[in-house]
Amino acid sequence: MLPLHFESTERVETAPATLFAHLDHHDRLTGHMSQSSWMMAGGKMQIAMDDLKGRGVGATIRISGRVLGVLLSAEEVVTEHEPPFRKAWATVGDVRLLVIGPYRMGFDIAEDGSLSRLRVFIDYALPARGISRWLGRLFGGWYARWCTRRMVLDAVQTFRRSSGESVESGRTISTYALMACGIWLIGLGLYFLILRPPLLPEDFRYLGTSQVEIQAAVPGLARWARRVFTVMGGFMAGAGVLTISVAMNASAGRTKWTWIALALAGLFTVGTMSVVNFQLNSDFKWLLLIPSLLWVIGLVFPSVVSRWNGSR
Repeated sequence: MLPLHFESTERVETAPATLFAHLDHHDRLTGHMSQSSWMMAGGKMQIAMDDLKGRGVGATIRISGRVLGVLLSAEEVVTEHEPPFRKAWATVGDVRLLVIGPYRMGFDIAEDGSLSRLRVFIDYALPARGISRWLGRLFGGWYARWCTRRMVLDAVQTFRRSSGESVESGRTISTYALMACGIWLIGLGLYFLILRPPLLPEDFRYLGTSQVEIQAAVPGLARWARRVFTVMGGFMAGAGVLTISVAMNASAGRTKWTWIALALAGLFTVGTMSVVNFQLNSDFKWLLLIPSLLWVIGLVFPSVVSRWNGSR
């Protein structure tokens, strides 16, 4: 029994039989793995199939490739094949993957009026040993979420009307913009944790004094500021991790409350920092405005695209 599980579900604008026929082409279902992406750390996998092409119980699929210079491979066997409602496959033999170990994947399709409801699932275990097991603890859940989500969204996008495709494109741009803000927050947090001096030249300019005068007047200020910046850096990096997670997991079906949460997070983090740096007349004020603009793009872009499609 595999101990870990994740699944993704969405409505798809086609009938179950049509959807199953599309997904029964295994190279379409796993297309996200054969393309270089940031989740694959720039690597990609090759997909090789036997004569059944993944369309029957007992069909074998072999995946192999390199990620971060590490040779990865796994062999899958189709264990269930029930058109047009269910298909499942599982790894056999030695599994050499970076963040997950043996796994069982599949999809269910249910009628939903004139549409279909697609559920893609994965049951998996962590790698058995070595650095991969530690990487699995850190990133295995993210990879399982990304993998099932991509399979679902690829199907949604394939069968979505042209206006819907534009909305999906808007959501993708929004996700990347917010993820960029999250990465920036993590980098800024690490800067405050490790590199930032107690006071910058612009700080002395704003205070109208010199470093020598401050050290003479308040000898312990540097030690105090170092501790304060350590706490601030930790909070910044933590906010960045949460921002990336929310952007990744809520991109396909962002609710009103998710939007409000992201808006408030942006206001209190990058928005506040940008305003204060303009008040300080910081040397970096225009540079620090960029994350705020990216955050606004991430929030409003899907709505702008949707309204534009509605006005055509």
